[in-house]
Amino acid sequence: MKSVKEILDDRSAETSSRPSLYAADVVTEKKYIPLANPDNHVWRMGRKAIQPLVAPQAVLAHLPVAEAETTQLLHDIIHDPEELCHHVSRYTFSFIASVVFGKSAPRHDSPELTHFNDYMRHQSSTVSPEAAPVDLIPILKYVPERWAPWKQLWRETRRLQRSLYFSFLEHAEKKIKSGSKGGTFIENILDRQEELKLTREMVAYIGGILIDGGADTSASLIQSLVHCLIRSPASLRKAQKEIDNIVGYTRLPLASDIPAVPFVQALIKEVHRVRPAAPTGIPHATSDDFEYRGYLIPKGAPIIINVWGIMHDPDLFDRPDEFLPERYMLTPDGTKPGLDKDFTIRSSLPFGSGKRLCPGMHLATTNLTLAVMRLLWAFDFAPLSGSVPQSGIWNMEDEYIDGLTFTPKSFKCKVTPRDKERVEVIEDYYNRITHAD
Repeated sequence: MKSVKEILDDRSAETSSRPSLYAADVVTEKKYIPLANPDNHVWRMGRKAIQPLVAPQAVLAHLPVAEAETTQLLHDIIHDPEELCHHVSRYTFSFIASVVFGKSAPRHDSPELTHFNDYMRHQSSTVSPEAAPVDLIPILKYVPERWAPWKQLWRETRRLQRSLYFSFLEHAEKKIKSGSKGGTFIENILDRQEELKLTREMVAYIGGILIDGGADTSASLIQSLVHCLIRSPASLRKAQKEIDNIVGYTRLPLASDIPAVPFVQALIKEVHRVRPAAPTGIPHATSDDFEYRGYLIPKGAPIIINVWGIMHDPDLFDRPDEFLPERYMLTPDGTKPGLDKDFTIRSSLPFGSGKRLCPGMHLATTNLTLAVMRLLWAFDFAPLSGSVPQSGIWNMEDEYIDGLTFTPKSFKCKVTPRDKERVEVIEDYYNRITHAD
């Protein structure tokens, strides 16, 4: 972690570039902000457009959307608990699509969500380590498409990406023309389009990138948390007791309750630690030759953050492979009490480092914490008979999808409302938001 701070945080001006990813550049025509270099107009104007919209104070404006979407999540689980994973994916996608473009996904089989899932599967295959190594073997770039299945994949990924992004932008533009603005990100960016010198295409990509980054990772974290809780019923009961002491059972938890539930916050920090959604993040690269502790890192060399390795370091964490939220009640960064070290493990580490720290971090954290509070307030989670080994040992190959992100495979567990009074509260809240629409 000390090296992460010294290389990527303290010297971010020299280490905030990206290595060449030819396949991604072909798909996006270099319009994808997370992969653009900091001296690039795409990156500078994109960040300038996004940052005011996701600052801590600006996040408060989107709480009504978060509250409505989490209420529907609870309602959907009550009526179809076996589809928990689909409901979670619908919720995270619908929240970010509503905030960015003003278009929700009311069902887990909504066409927009089906399109998004298809696109993300193609995108993952495009940048997967198992994809054609065109950056290592450049001659592969020149193989005709009829003999290059990787180029066929790129073309289809690009088609899916552009049709998704521009369909959302067209929806937002139609709403603006009809006079029914809703305070979305894209409305704000379109108002500043001339000031920011953004083409219509860049506006679509900025909005689309926010959906890419906000939907999948949040769904993965909530699903991983459920995985952890069905293996740790004591943690579930402790979090529920904390929430009940603050909220009671006559209303749903609110974002204003978050400061009063430190153990719930510890649960979320622990799932970020034990099952990070992006275990290696997106690689950085040096913008020039770079010397560190006597080593020369050449210009353009990839720098990969081993988030998984840091978060599972036995020198830093007691029993690092176990889910123990209490560690964050003992020390702010969850490391061993009394450990002599001259650095801290940033809670923002899963969101990146240096200039590449995810600008949507506050929006994601607030929305995720609200969803977790409400899920634990409403439901008990338990394994189906025989579905979890008594030892609690994780089988990563069986339970998680291969890829650059750490995403659980769809799974089943026993989800039951905690009592009928809570069901009535959820139904009442849901009826109110439905009639308000």
